[in-house]
Amino acid sequence: MPALDSDHTWELMIGGVDRTGALSPEGCSWREADAGRATSFDFRLRDYGQALSWTGWEAVVLTSDPGGGSEAVQFGGYLTRWTPVREGPTTERGWDLHAEGYAVRMERANATAKAYVGRTPAQIVADLLTNAGFGDFGVDVETGAAIASFVAAE
Repeated sequence: MPALDSDHTWELMIGGVDRTGALSPEGCSWREADAGRATSFDFRLRDYGQALSWTGWEAVVLTSDPGGGSEAVQFGGYLTRWTPVREGPTTERGWDLHAEGYAVRMERANATAKAYVGRTPAQIVADLLTNAGFGDFGVDVETGAAIASFVAAE
């Protein structure tokens, strides 16, 4: 479970907003799969102004050495859990957050089994993505000819 170190500079983006200044480096860790890819990321944010709020599924991207020649995305995924925590003896608030890697959306996708006739490949892909819960993804598929018939697999 690697943690943030002082050998690198770090950038944390949540929902496209830079949250690096609120990040507590000592409260960060991520789990890696066999290939060394981060699959989940646990971290703490300071929220002394109590201005932060979450809706879930915000994109979370942790980058080491941003803007430099050795910039590398260490984690990319979605915010899936958040818990407010009290920091210190005052009413200062923080957040314990948990993000899952991008694959979590595929793992939670709705299974779809359909037959398509009279639809173009672009229409089919768009429909499959929408049915699986990925309607927010753009579809860049050539329109192509309409599918006139299909053969059912046995």
